[in-house]
Amino acid sequence: MVLIAPSTVKHHAPPVPADTLLIHGEADDVVPLSASMDWARPQALPVVVVPGAGHFFHGQLVLLKSLVVRNFAE
Repeated sequence: MVLIAPSTVKHHAPPVPADTLLIHGEADDVVPLSASMDWARPQALPVVVVPGAGHFFHGQLVLLKSLVVRNFAE
């Protein structure tokens, strides 16, 4: 499973499988990075942070695609 900037603030986010890829933008102003970290921490779920990226990853879609494809290639 791949989650990209999931809503971990306004909605209850249930636990996810251990092999889930969570990608979050460092400068996300919709879902704060700290909220996703707080949600991921009890699950020991790694979080890939894209430096400078906002919630919609403007200008970072090629990188975002690369991260997702690389995850499924493994």
